[in-house]
Amino acid sequence: MLSIDVRPTQSELLSMRLNELSPTHESFMLLERHLNDGSPSGFSSLYTPAPGFRATDNIDHFELPVFDCASFGAVMVGDCPTLRPGELPVHPDMVDDFLGLLGQTPTRLLSATATSSGRTLSVLADGTLFYAKVAYQRLLGRVTRKMTRGHVLSAIEVSAAYENAISAGQLPPTLHIYREHCGLYFSDTDRLKDWGYVERAVAPYPSGHFIQIPAFSLIAAPEQGGPSLLDQLVDRISALKTREGFFSLIVRPLLDLYFSSVSVLGLQPEAHAQNVVFLLDDNLTPVGVALRDMESVDKDVPLLEALSLKDNYSLTGYKFLTNEAYNYQIMHSFMYDFKLGNYLLGPLVDGWKKRRPPKQGVALEGLIRDYARAQLSALPDDFFPVDTWYDYEAVVHEGASRREYRTHPNPRFR
Repeated sequence: MLSIDVRPTQSELLSMRLNELSPTHESFMLLERHLNDGSPSGFSSLYTPAPGFRATDNIDHFELPVFDCASFGAVMVGDCPTLRPGELPVHPDMVDDFLGLLGQTPTRLLSATATSSGRTLSVLADGTLFYAKVAYQRLLGRVTRKMTRGHVLSAIEVSAAYENAISAGQLPPTLHIYREHCGLYFSDTDRLKDWGYVERAVAPYPSGHFIQIPAFSLIAAPEQGGPSLLDQLVDRISALKTREGFFSLIVRPLLDLYFSSVSVLGLQPEAHAQNVVFLLDDNLTPVGVALRDMESVDKDVPLLEALSLKDNYSLTGYKFLTNEAYNYQIMHSFMYDFKLGNYLLGPLVDGWKKRRPPKQGVALEGLIRDYARAQLSALPDDFFPVDTWYDYEAVVHEGASRREYRTHPNPRFR
């Protein structure tokens, strides 16, 4: 097995993709780090961590500083943390900033590896592997990545909502999550208020013997040409060659992820190519999808109230969508039409269509629209704007009091 910490050659990467995908963390991290075209916005290559702390850097690992904040007002929340009570991991880029606030050196250093997210790290602590989503007090992409009390509580409470619904059989069996089960935060009035962290499990829930493929790896174009991973899967799995099979195994799990989240839980996931992982069995047949990054999920207040679920969340004001907000309806389109549609469904469908007769592509998109419209029967009539969808310009949002959205006609997938 290739090391997850050394950048592979193109021939090694192709070999791994074709013949050596396995249900291991090493296999997943190879794709996670090295098979990613980045966001279409272009921000994946702007405002990144320093050299040595990026996913594609050719390093074995780096040291992650951990501070003992038990006597500094740290609040642990959730269950079964891997780190010790009061311990806070701090991104190496941020150590000087944190030292200036705490006046105390790290108590220990852990081995960490970068992931596709600049501030989510694969960490080994006391023999246990987990992901730590940490604060990054500078621009990463469009915004500064704080981890306040609101961020931490939202991640853990949303994760619990998904977990409980899955265990109760309320969500489709193809839907999995990466649990964000514990974390640490400081009071909203504390000088350390932006410096919490969340711990994420490395294996999907419910558990299974899965080959995990980040959605961006599935659609990425190999650096030196050749078939994408999606092309290779379609060539290998007979069912994926038909529009019905491709819809059933690849597309429908994504639509079910979005619409069941909204209609059953009142939650709107940010299901773009970085936050979705495809799950395959040992025969490389797709069997489901797993959602990660619970902190980015929107809590839709009118839907939560209609479902009597609002009391499940701490009223921090973070990631709550209210119908009084100027962008309440816009955000429904933004998350479905733009984040899921443009960033994931579109590339998947286009990748399948390019090797099929035009009529089959038209028929596939018709299946998607019909299915989406059927799901809307469980939602308010005005959930989506009529004949319009929204995105925004590729600009930095930091410091903006209000995000400006662009309107477009003819939503592709509804």
